[in-house]
Amino acid sequence: MADVQTTVPGVSTVGVRLAYCADMDTWSAPSASAMTLLTRINQAGAVSLDVQEIDASALEDSITKYIPGRQDPGGDWTVTINATDATITEWETIKGTKKVFEVYAPDLSKAFWVRAAVPPVIASGEFGQNSLKTIELTLTLVDVFGWQDKVTPSV
Repeated sequence: MADVQTTVPGVSTVGVRLAYCADMDTWSAPSASAMTLLTRINQAGAVSLDVQEIDASALEDSITKYIPGRQDPGGDWTVTINATDATITEWETIKGTKKVFEVYAPDLSKAFWVRAAVPPVIASGEFGQNSLKTIELTLTLVDVFGWQDKVTPSV
């Protein structure tokens, strides 16, 4: 009988945080003191890395032949914040800039890193009846550094 490795059944999103540091063209782990923590994050959207296909067919092919192309993150990354005076100020401070963002969970040793441009104007978000006021920010993905070692910001 094969050895059965015991693993954690999953990781909770409780305690997930979002932080950023100065923009960089190539990956280099920042120091904890270089990271700025963002507060009251309601949701950090998924980054899907779809592989584009390249048509490699030739005249003699009766069926289209494909080869894998580059990965496409889709261009947008949505971050939803709970709207407070403090959170709006946090995002107003970095609006119109490119930053490197880290999404990390307490129970994971790695974090997901992206390079993204913050929109030049912070959106209003929806005003609904008897609901939590949130603002959905659509950032432009510039680069995806993927799963790298987690850097916990020094607060």
